[in-house]
Amino acid sequence: MKLGVKLVNVRTITQKEVEQEGWEHDYHASHAKVLEFDDGSVIYGSQDYEGNGSGAIFGYKKVNGKSEHFAF
Repeated sequence: MKLGVKLVNVRTITQKEVEQEGWEHDYHASHAKVLEFDDGSVIYGSQDYEGNGSGAIFGYKKVNGKSEHFAF
């Protein structure tokens, strides 16, 4: 993935993607969010660096000088 790619879609992970990762299709995996970029790259959260299950993506933005955190 190169710097400058643009986010084009946010969606729920597909059953096929869950199976490709070898994850059990449980509540967490079936609700994982996927970020799609204009170069065809996709990003989704993992519970650890080994990819042992789906996870949340965390972030923050500044609102009136304070950090507002979010997760999806």
